[in-house]
Amino acid sequence: MLSLRTIMVLLVTGVTVGALTGISGSSGVAMVVPVLSMMGLSFQDSIGTGLLVDVITTPVVLYVYLKHRNVSVKNGISMDLGVALGPR
Repeated sequence: MLSLRTIMVLLVTGVTVGALTGISGSSGVAMVVPVLSMMGLSFQDSIGTGLLVDVITTPVVLYVYLKHRNVSVKNGISMDLGVALGPR
């Protein structure tokens, strides 16, 4: 069971990461990983959890950007094709 302090740290971190991601469109991993590591999670678990946060956050942020017409879908899809092929 998580302590109240741990829950509060996670909530504050989550709100901060959400706000920064929404404003900048950047990944929250750079903030999530150090916080989770300082809380005692292994580096690998911190990275994995940070990536999970990104997977959950990205569609929400994308929705907001699409809603406000701040997305170039054509450019995004073109770049995604390159990103998908890059690691191969």
